[in-house]
Amino acid sequence: MTALLPRRLVLRLLAAGFGWPPALASAAPLPDRAPPSGFTLVNGTAGGRTLAGTFSGNARSAAVWRSWSLNQQMLRDRMQDAANKMRQTGEILRSAARGQSDAYDRANKGFSYYMRGLEVLENTTSGARRNYDRDYADLLVKSDPLKYRLVPPSQYRTTD
Repeated sequence: MTALLPRRLVLRLLAAGFGWPPALASAAPLPDRAPPSGFTLVNGTAGGRTLAGTFSGNARSAAVWRSWSLNQQMLRDRMQDAANKMRQTGEILRSAARGQSDAYDRANKGFSYYMRGLEVLENTTSGARRNYDRDYADLLVKSDPLKYRLVPPSQYRTTD
């Protein structure tokens, strides 16, 4: 445990920036064959090494680099495909949110009808729905169960 304490202290000091002068980090030269860590232009004069300059020792790689280009129609097709997929993803998310919102609306409507003593009755022949007092709705369903049915809250429409 005592052997780890100085090591932890050193690591914390290094992590905090102590003991590592910034001048040493930024002034270190890059080796000739190391890939560049950052560049602004690929073949331009960016004031330093460029990616194209890394191929100077290999003629085949340099030829491949110079011949590489992007088919503009393929780029447009891929961009259009990506836009369509993003549109579809957005529609899926909106649809899921609508479904969740409708479920909450039905549950709230069911609770509201319960608190007010109402029931939704559906005429089975015409499909028309109306709200009735709970006792009257029970009486209608018992008098003619083939003509009327009680609509459960899970089947409420937001317009009921």
